Amino acid sequence: MQTEIMKFARYFRIFSNRNRFKIIEILGYTSEPLCVGDLARRGNIPMSKISDQLMVLRKEDIVRCEKKSTKVFYVLNKEKVRKVLDDYLAMVKTHLVLIQAGQTLKEGQSSEAPIAMKPLVNIEARETAQQIKYEAGNQSETVREIFAALANETRCEALVRLAEKEQFVNEMCEKFYLEQPTVSLHLNMLKKVGLVNSRKKSLKVYYNLRMEALEKAISSFLK
Repeated sequence: MQTEIMKFARYFRIFSNRNRFKIIEILGYTSEPLCVGDLARRGNIPMSKISDQLMVLRKEDIVRCEKKSTKVFYVLNKEKVRKVLDDYLAMVKTHLVLIQAGQTLKEGQSSEAPIAMKPLVNIEARETAQQIKYEAGNQSETVREIFAALANETRCEALVRLAEKEQFVNEMCEKFYLEQPTVSLHLNMLKKVGLVNSRKKSLKVYYNLRMEALEKAISSFLK
């Protein structure tokens, strides 16, 4: 699973860069190829910053180009973007379904989600006022910040682990071999963007996945 997590985190890093995110969105919602000048005007991005970002996107086959006369025009490989996002969501859902069924996902086993899924039930899930206010804001920026939160391998994997069950910080420390303050920082970043809830029981703080927030971010992007 670790190899897949590293791959997904790398793609989330690519998607979450502010200028690259703008380029992807502009091309994703446009039916015609655009040149650098078009992207600069529509995204309010300096020309000097577009070429480097397009190079990154082209290298990953997220953006493709074609030359017409003296200009180069760009189109989005939308299928590639959707596949990356859908595959990550499938991995999270697979861990959720297998745990509900009392199974364990073995190393190397496919993470394709089964067709029949049981709905997620968060234990004493509570939406905080901060999360409600956050999700009511600019939808594109909300999605970008969610992708930015998942651009770290630890946070990307933590979300998959939380699909298995509600967990408190020390449990996560043992799985990641990290100190408690570091793990708490990662979990609080996921909470800030609305991907997890937390609740306090005695002296322990428990975290659980908000699957609906992850599904909403992924399904709404480029739709």
